[in-house]
Amino acid sequence: MDILNLEEQLNKHIEPSNEADLREILHEFKEHHFPNVIDKLRTFIQDKNPSRSLKQLLRLVESVCLAQLGENEKASRIIQYLYKREQYESIDDLLLYGELAFMANYKLSRRIMAHTVRKMNDDREGDRLKLARGYLVLGETEERLDKFKRAIKYFKQGLSYFTENDVSDQYMVLYLNFKLGMLYSVLHKRKQAITYLKKALHLASDKYIEIQANCLLSLARLHIDQEEKEEAYYYLKKAIARLQDSFLNESYAYAEILLEKAFYYFNESMYDQAVPFYKQSISIFNNFQNVPLRKLGMIYMQYAYSLNQQTKADNARAGWVYERAIEKLEKTNDRELLENALVDVVQFFKDRKNNRKQRQYENKLVKLMNA
Repeated sequence: MDILNLEEQLNKHIEPSNEADLREILHEFKEHHFPNVIDKLRTFIQDKNPSRSLKQLLRLVESVCLAQLGENEKASRIIQYLYKREQYESIDDLLLYGELAFMANYKLSRRIMAHTVRKMNDDREGDRLKLARGYLVLGETEERLDKFKRAIKYFKQGLSYFTENDVSDQYMVLYLNFKLGMLYSVLHKRKQAITYLKKALHLASDKYIEIQANCLLSLARLHIDQEEKEEAYYYLKKAIARLQDSFLNESYAYAEILLEKAFYYFNESMYDQAVPFYKQSISIFNNFQNVPLRKLGMIYMQYAYSLNQQTKADNARAGWVYERAIEKLEKTNDRELLENALVDVVQFFKDRKNNRKQRQYENKLVKLMNA
């Protein structure tokens, strides 16, 4: 919503006859009372017959409110109407349409921004920041649409407009190096990913702890994939040290780093060392609503196995954790994974001579196989 800079824009149109109405719309917008904003601006347009430019601004405000309310199709229609009717007077208008469309419709945003960038290049637009804005939004839309190679192309073009030595550009140089490193990781372009991630890590000051941590985690994963254990351990250790005493020590990113450290020890059969990292990561993940159940189920399964295999086995705790794992996995659609997990849980209770629990999970397994 900051893209619109509504207060500054409305101040250009305020007159004695409309000031009370526009101030009220602005107040409701700042308070995030989006249905009220929509009602008031529609009434204002109908009753006051505002100028073309003010009406256009209010329609854009309406599109933002609709997007915030999840009415993406309606929001898109407003922006598409303004764009198609060529109700823009400058490149700034087009940039704004493209950026606002990003909130509701990635394909529309891409179409508008592609046109905007072409127009700027044809007109030999000299404002590098405007060109950079266009390429950055194009990169973000392509990434959201899973067109990672195109996203890389646009992010590189955006990066070319920023200078590392310019203080005002430093964050964007950092951000784009980080984005490029992450995208190359997704494409399994290991060499390029490491180059950009290391550059981002070098540029990230203590002000950007989360980017630092994500760079360290991504570098660790790249080395884990190649079974380069020493390098992976080095980056995981640095990531944990960076976050454990920071304001992010209860964040999703920190839970991911702890989990990766647990995986590292699990794969090395170092279960005593893995257990505390599983425990801590699960504790943090349980504070979030958006953790995939499949992922949680797998984490619980590995945690339970580690509890059972550590030097001083905690079988009571392991049994409880195994049961929580099955609860998670039963809510997924991964039948094969659930079946394999049930086999492991049945065997665990059989080894413990817990006949009641063994039968309980054998019945679940038979029911699943007969379904």
